Amino acid sequence: MHSLNKRQLALAATVVMVIGTGGTLWHHGSEVRAAPAVTPPTVKFKPALERSLSDTQDYTGRLEAVDVVDVRPKVPGTLLAVHFKDGQRVRQGDPLFTIDPAPYETQVRQAQGNVAMAEERQRHARLEQARGQRLMESNAIARREFDALDNAAREAAAALKAAQATLAYAQLQLSYTKVQAPIAGRVSRAEITVGNVVGAGGRPPYLRG
Repeated sequence: MHSLNKRQLALAATVVMVIGTGGTLWHHGSEVRAAPAVTPPTVKFKPALERSLSDTQDYTGRLEAVDVVDVRPKVPGTLLAVHFKDGQRVRQGDPLFTIDPAPYETQVRQAQGNVAMAEERQRHARLEQARGQRLMESNAIARREFDALDNAAREAAAALKAAQATLAYAQLQLSYTKVQAPIAGRVSRAEITVGNVVGAGGRPPYLRG
């Protein structure tokens, strides 16, 4: 029993394993060997990318202008100029077309002459009315004669108002020869070219706001 323990101790002394930080040592008898070092695995990494993200969704849709205006000439005439290009953006009040204003300028001058004549007739009728009033007060004329003078003065005043209204209408027609953009937006395209005769309410370009 005692001899067996000695043999076990001797066998245990021949093999000693030592573990350290640098590797593993095996002791066999009087010889000490260093076990090969274990190479650590290579770890690859990449810095994280930081950016702002927003939650978005895509939809199929159609855009439509808020305001759509048909630009139509209000007076007939020969088209002298087109002041825009197809698809151009314009501001409210920008010129779009110019229609020949010559016939309408003539109408304005004629209406101005009629107003001048109506003013002169009214002036004369008022003078006759005032004269008749004085004669009637002195019993120089009959009431019937004064009533005729009074009616003539009233008719002259009415004729003047009619002449003034005709002049205002002629001036309005003349202003329509300059077609302007009623709103700000994009013009589609002109449906007629320079030199053609347009009619009132003719086919227009479309102005989209």
